[in-house]
Amino acid sequence: LTATGCTATDAAFSTSTVSVDFSDKANVNDYFEKYSDLGTLDYTSSGLNFTLNKRFDNPSLQSKFYIFFGKIEVICVPAAGKGIVSTVYLQSDDLDEIDLEWIGTETTQVQTNWFSKGNTSTYDRGAYDSLSDSSTDLFSNAHNYTIDWTKESINWYIDDELVRTVGNDSSEGYPQSPMAVFIGVWAGGDPSNSEGTIEWAGGETDYSDAPFSMLVQSMKIENYSGGEEYTYKGTSGDWEDIEINGESVSTTSSKSVSSSTSSSSSKSSSSSTSASSSFSITTRTLSSTTSDASQSPDSSLSSASSSESDYSASFTVSETSSVIDNIISSSSSVATTSSSTKTEKG
Repeated sequence: LTATGCTATDAAFSTSTVSVDFSDKANVNDYFEKYSDLGTLDYTSSGLNFTLNKRFDNPSLQSKFYIFFGKIEVICVPAAGKGIVSTVYLQSDDLDEIDLEWIGTETTQVQTNWFSKGNTSTYDRGAYDSLSDSSTDLFSNAHNYTIDWTKESINWYIDDELVRTVGNDSSEGYPQSPMAVFIGVWAGGDPSNSEGTIEWAGGETDYSDAPFSMLVQSMKIENYSGGEEYTYKGTSGDWEDIEINGESVSTTSSKSVSSSTSSSSSKSSSSSTSASSSFSITTRTLSSTTSDASQSPDSSLSSASSSESDYSASFTVSETSSVIDNIISSSSSVATTSSSTKTEKG
């Protein structure tokens, strides 16, 4: 997104909720593809194990489709182990990012984090979140983790319990461009990483303790936007500069990309700057595919944290009609957190 004439073509999630059963390889392959060939993806009757067997393994998947504001719910058991990081996160071509990260030695909490346009000038946006019963071990059983992302705010939940809210009025920006879903396990404690990353990950990884496995049982993905095609216009990366089906969302007041009221009403990274050259992005419509994620072309995640890495992804979205519904009536919402804030050193 930094080169003149750059064009990316991608597919997209429909606005209807997509449910993915991670014990069903064919179902997973409909919506995800392998992001790294290093490590093992082991399908079982309980779900999909993302297993790190040795140094430099990085078992990971990337969704084939994108959401433009939406919600994901993942039921999973993170990988335990010193220096081991399990991740489920959203990321855009413009390097907007929203994270769920589990440190393998911190078994009662999940780290939530977010980035806008790859701005890593500070690492003070991360927070550690637990259930109201803070002694609950999140690694012993599967739990439901939810990211509900609207134009106004980001809400994180554990088992339907709201644990953190961030509003769109931060001086450090706000994620607002279409994002794909990423899932993976990596060794933040690898000795090749920076001292700050190793400390953040809980210490240096002892590979003699391998394998380290994260179990993902299922995921629900809902795209709030609609539309068959998203195109970036201009270079800001802001939602006002994204066209849906060739129409500007900033001038089409009858269309919307905003919050879903179904469950939200009852519940309360990267060293890159935004693009400075013109580019366009188009998308193709969602189509059923049976390509095998385990056979996808090689691509590898950085050995840095998802909040520090150079993850790059294509973007997309597909659906029909019903493009966007409340995008013009922007209301600044509060930016608060109910959890402890952590400054990462990198």
